[in-house]
Amino acid sequence: LNVAGTIDDLEHRPEFDILDELAKRGNFTWRNSYKILGSLGGNFSLNMWLDYGVEQCDVIGRYLFQDPKRSEMGIAFTEGWYDGTSITVQKNTEEVEFAFQVDAPFNYDVWIVLALTVVVSGFIYHLVDFL
Repeated sequence: LNVAGTIDDLEHRPEFDILDELAKRGNFTWRNSYKILGSLGGNFSLNMWLDYGVEQCDVIGRYLFQDPKRSEMGIAFTEGWYDGTSITVQKNTEEVEFAFQVDAPFNYDVWIVLALTVVVSGFIYHLVDFL
């Protein structure tokens, strides 16, 4: 906020850009008609804050989880959008050798370190058990 209490037109934050785009497409303004909802103070729950915000504002820009109690309060949440057309699946044409496939997840250096770790751990376990 600037000295006048309004949002500076030159400030670029993602939520401001989203609201600007919505305002442009919906043919409305928002920069001079917004409210910053802080803490209500006292012993208020998030649902009470949300109820107050719904009565005072048209849109609340905050990450809130949708639960049955909030849905009963009449609060509408946005629905996620997913475009599944960009997923492509193709057949793997690469030849696969079936001999020694158990070693495929790691290269040989990792297998050596893993084997040494097992042997040394076992030795330390028996040493501690002996003492």
